[in-house]
Amino acid sequence: MKAKFILFFLSLFFVFSCATKQRSADYRFDSRPFLREYKKYSLTSGENNPALDSVIDREGTWIYYSRENAGNTDIFAVDSYNLETFRLTRSPGIDSSVSVDSKSKYLVFSSTRDDAFGDIYLYKLVNIFKVRKSIKKLEDLEQSIVRLTDYKGYDTDPVISHNGNLIAFISDRDGGVKKLFTMKPNGKNINKISDLEASSPAFSFDDRYITFITSKIGEPYS
Repeated sequence: MKAKFILFFLSLFFVFSCATKQRSADYRFDSRPFLREYKKYSLTSGENNPALDSVIDREGTWIYYSRENAGNTDIFAVDSYNLETFRLTRSPGIDSSVSVDSKSKYLVFSSTRDDAFGDIYLYKLVNIFKVRKSIKKLEDLEQSIVRLTDYKGYDTDPVISHNGNLIAFISDRDGGVKKLFTMKPNGKNINKISDLEASSPAFSFDDRYITFITSKIGEPYS
C-alpha cells in the first residue's frame, strides 16, 4: 500500500512538473510577437530597403541582419521582445554576411570598408566578464570592431562555429581562386581547408564538419 502511494505521488509530481515547464515555455513563446505570429509577421516590413541576410541567436532574443541604408549596407539588430531595432554599423562600405555563435559571444561579418574586395571583422557581444553588453552600448558597435583579415583580395562569407572557437570564410588568397579557409576569432591560425572552389560555408551542429558549395564536383553548384 505504501509503495502504491509513493508511486502515485511521483506520478502526480511528474505530470505537474511537465505542465509547469510547458506553461513556462508557452509564456516565453507568447512574449515574443514575431514568434507568436511568425507566419504573417515581418520584422522589417516598415523599412524602405529589403534585408539582405539575417541570423537569429540561439535563445531567440536577437535577430541580426544587413540592409542598405542611405547608400551603404549596414548591420542591424532587432530585439525580439519589443521589436526595437538598433543600427550596429555605420561604415561607408558594404557590411554583410553576418554570423553569431550559439552563446552570442561574437558577431562576425564581412565588409568593404577598408578593402573594396572585402575583409572579415568581429565584434565582441560580451565584456571581459563574459556578460552581455547592455542595449545602450549596442549602437557603439562601430567603435569596438576588430579587423581580422587585411588581405588585398576577397575575404568573404564568414560563419562562426556554434562554440565560437573557429571562423570559416571564403578567400582567393591561394592562387586567385575562392577557397575555404578557417581562423581563430582573434584572426590567427589561418588554414586552407580545401583546394576546391568554394562558397557559402556552414558548420554542422557539433562543429565537426564544414559544408560548402562548389561547382567542381558533379553538376554545377553541387
